[in-house]
Parts: sequence; structure tokens; C-alpha cells
Amino acid sequence: MEKIGLLGGTFNPIHLGHLLLAESARDQYGLDRVLFIPAGSNPFKETEREISRQARQEMVAMAIKDHPAFEMLTLELERPGRTYTIDTIRSIKRRYPQSALYFITGADIMFEVTQWKDAGELLSTVNFITTFRPGYSHRRLDNRIEELQKVYDAKIRKLCTSEMDIASSDIRDRVRRGASIRYLVPEPVRRYIAEHGLYLRRHQGEKAMTIDEMKARLQKNLKPKRYEHTLNVADCALALCDRYPCDKEQAYLAALLHDCAKNYTPEALLAAAEKYNLDVDDVTQREPQLLHGPVGAAVARDEYGVTDEAVLGAIRYHTTGRAGMSRLEKIIYLADFIEPGRDYPGVDKLRELAFEDLDKAMIQALTNTIRYITNIRGLIHQETVIARNDLILREMDAQNQDKEESR
Repeated sequence: MEKIGLLGGTFNPIHLGHLLLAESARDQYGLDRVLFIPAGSNPFKETEREISRQARQEMVAMAIKDHPAFEMLTLELERPGRTYTIDTIRSIKRRYPQSALYFITGADIMFEVTQWKDAGELLSTVNFITTFRPGYSHRRLDNRIEELQKVYDAKIRKLCTSEMDIASSDIRDRVRRGASIRYLVPEPVRRYIAEHGLYLRRHQGEKAMTIDEMKARLQKNLKPKRYEHTLNVADCALALCDRYPCDKEQAYLAALLHDCAKNYTPEALLAAAEKYNLDVDDVTQREPQLLHGPVGAAVARDEYGVTDEAVLGAIRYHTTGRAGMSRLEKIIYLADFIEPGRDYPGVDKLRELAFEDLDKAMIQALTNTIRYITNIRGLIHQETVIARNDLILREMDAQNQDKEESR
């Protein structure tokens, strides 16, 4: 029976880490070929800024053209609207009914896959090859694999790959900064990026600013300690992205601009809220500093040229939180709480928790906020209470579901 490896991703752009992963899986598990599947519209990355589908397709094609066992499958690029992994797998199984399929993915996906569409069918019908690096702690991954095997009869194999810490978001940032990407991407891909001027600006339009321009403006507008805090939050957000996969480009931008309106006086914040037609309730009327998040989002859009709604949302809610927070929003909220310059009772425990369980850390951070404001007889914004309750309710629902599945 033919063994086919499946490696999906946005490939924005494809890099040598992708190729090494595919070759390692092919070699270790005797795959006859590996299909590279550029993503269309990913439901978990709907707001990800990306270049055209055609450009990504062309870069993948030139990256793999010299390998006899590497091929590209473009069915996700050709499919309109959202694309789900299970739909792709069903199409591939119809196309190759006599082949065994091996879905190649990172270890982090093992902790997220149950949230995917028709996860049970996916886990029980294809083989998984999950990668880990030398020095990776196996216990947590092994426990998760055992759980998935027990509940879904999943067939999961582990793959040890050589260390090659390359991220597409880092490559895009290097291009913007004018740094070399030689030896990070295949040479034809490097030339294609240069010839087509890809990734040179973060946004379209005349208002777009480079990261260096943003930093220069922030350093001018913010007090030195506030600017130092901003840089710390940005670094912390990137560290959290390593633990909880999230677009580093979005996280860095949101963290960098999260306090861009922090220097506003209470009067200026209220005036800006009126200018931008923002809601001002009784609490924010009396505590205008709570507006520096919503006002900051408006300033980031109008003065810094940010158009990504995911980034603007993370800026907007980094102070109060909200129900149904995205992973990016949680990362920015927590990075603001635990960056190295923060020093308050309990911060060390919260830092540890933030890298163990994102949602539990969010609950703790929100609880700390409510407790502190209560102790000083301050006003608690309703969004903060709602955000905490929403996370706890979700946690309770997940626990109840686990109990039902274990019966």
C-alpha cells in the first residue's frame, strides 16, 4: 500500500524548516511521497495577513520542484471560503482510496486538534506524525497521545527532527527590515520574494508604517518607563506565542501599540472617545484610563495605519478583557500583566501559570484585577467580570464533556 504524507500550512513563505520536516517524515516512516497543501482560508487564522494565493502556490512549487517525492496539492487554494482539514482529507481519500495517509504536524496540534471540525473522524481515519525536537519534554505529549488513542482510536507516531528554528513570520519581518533571508528559504524562493517586492510593507496604503517608524513614534510620545514596558510586553508576547502557537507578527504589532494612547490625559481620552464615536458608559466616564485600550485601537488604525482587526481587537481589550477572547487577545492581556518589569505580589506565580495553561492564567489575572479593585473600593468594568465568567463557564463545560466521554 502506498504511503502518502500530508503537510499543510499557509507557507507564507515556505522555508527550509518545512522541507526538512517533510524529508524527515518521509525518511523515518518510509513515505512514498509527501503532498504539500497550501492553505486557503484557515478558520483558525481568518484575519492572517497573507500575500496572494497564487504567489504562495508559486513559491511552494519552486521550493519542491527538484525533489522527486515532493508534490503540491492545490485543492484548498481552489476552494472558496473557509477550508477545513477534514474536508481536505475526505477529498484526498477519494482521490487516493488505496493509499495510507499520514498527516504531518507539530506537537502543539495534538492539544488543539479536538477543537477542529469533525475531529473524531479526522483522528480515527488518518495516521498522524507529530514532530518534536531534541530536548522536548515527552511526558505531556505522551499523555496527550495516549488520551487521543484511547478516546478516538487515533494512530499517532512521533518524529524527532533536527533543530531548525525558522518561522515564516520572522522571515517576513526580516524582509521588511532589509535583513538577509539567504539560507532560510530555498534560493529560488528568496529571489522570487525580492523580484516581486513581497513583505516590504506591513499594510497597504500610504498610512502604513514600518516597525522602526512605529517604535520611533512611540519612544517620542511615551515616557521612558512606559516605552520600556511596551518593549517588554512585545518580547513577552513573542515568548507566549512560542508556547501557544499564534501569529507572531500580529502579536508583536499588538503588543507594540497596546499602550499607544496611554500618554493621554483623562480629558484627552474622553475627547478622543467622542471623536471616534466610542461607547462611554458610567464606569469609563468616571475612570477614563479604561479608555486607553479602545482609544488606542482607534489611534493604531488612524495614525499608525493598522488595518488588521485581530490586532486592533487585542489592543482594544487588553485592559478590560471581554467574553470570547481570541488567543491573540489573551496573549496580549497576559503579556501586559507578566512582562519582566512588573513587580507585584503573585506575579511570579502568574508568570509560571501563563506558560502552563493560558486560560487558567487568564482567569487568575482577571481574578487578581477584580480583587485589587475591590480592595481599593474602585469601579470594576463589567467586561472584566464577563470575561472571567466566560472563561470559567467554558472550563466547566470542558470538564463536564470530559466526564461524559470517560463514561
